[in-house]
Amino acid sequence: MDYKAERYAFAKATAEQKSELLKDILALANTQRSGNAYLLMGFRENPPHPAEVIDLPADGAIDDSRLQQFVNEKLETKLVFRYEEQLFDGKHIAVITVPKQLRPFYLTKKFGNLEANTVYVRRGSSTGIATPREIYRMGGAISPGAGPCSTWPC
Repeated sequence: MDYKAERYAFAKATAEQKSELLKDILALANTQRSGNAYLLMGFRENPPHPAEVIDLPADGAIDDSRLQQFVNEKLETKLVFRYEEQLFDGKHIAVITVPKQLRPFYLTKKFGNLEANTVYVRRGSSTGIATPREIYRMGGAISPGAGPCSTWPC
């Protein structure tokens, strides 16, 4: 789970700005976990207390279909995820949900600040480049037919 106080720039964003969103989605998708990964926008971390809900402005909402196309046209394999905006405790938030699925996910071409053929992962609260050992372990992390894919290969 990752918290962001603000929504990512998207509609009129530069390639560098969009690459930050893409990097965070890829890192969550590639990270070892037992269930869904979530990127929560409109939340401010408040350790050791729960995250504080902040109201996102109504303008700047991201269209799920455009985000899906943007992400998946750059990847070697289709990534299943969902973007939605909703009210939580009466405040506007945005959520990206990434189910557990066959990994790794990586770009086929350089985009913005991201390199091609590079696997990004979450390690605690930071994002980094996966080591060869981490990438190797991704291959056996989910059984064929599990998760969003029902056939092998996905």
